[in-house]
Amino acid sequence: MVPIPSRAQIGRFLAASAREPEAGWAGSPPATLAEIRRWAVERVARDGESPEAVVRALGVHRWVIHEWLGRYRQGGMAALQDQPVRFCPSQQGPRRGSGWAA
Repeated sequence: MVPIPSRAQIGRFLAASAREPEAGWAGSPPATLAEIRRWAVERVARDGESPEAVVRALGVHRWVIHEWLGRYRQGGMAALQDQPVRFCPSQQGPRRGSGWAA
C-alpha cells in the first residue's frame, strides 16, 4: 500500500514551490494526491530529475517515489489515480448473529 503524505508534508511542499517556482510546477498547484503523484513521476520520467530531488521537494520517504514510479511503469499515468479503499471486515468487529455477545 502506498503511504499518503501528511497534510503537513503537502503544505511544506506547496509553500516551498510557491517560494521557488523552479522547484514547483507550471500553472496552478495540484489539488489532489493523484495530481501530486503525476507531477512527481513526470519530473523523474520526462524531465530526467533525480527521484531524490523530487523526494526532498515533497518531504516524503524515498521509497514513496519509487512505488509511484513502479505503478507508472506498470500502467502508465492511469495507474497513479487514487485507488478505492478495500473493505477489511476484520477491523469492523463481530457481526450480528455471529454468536458473540455484544
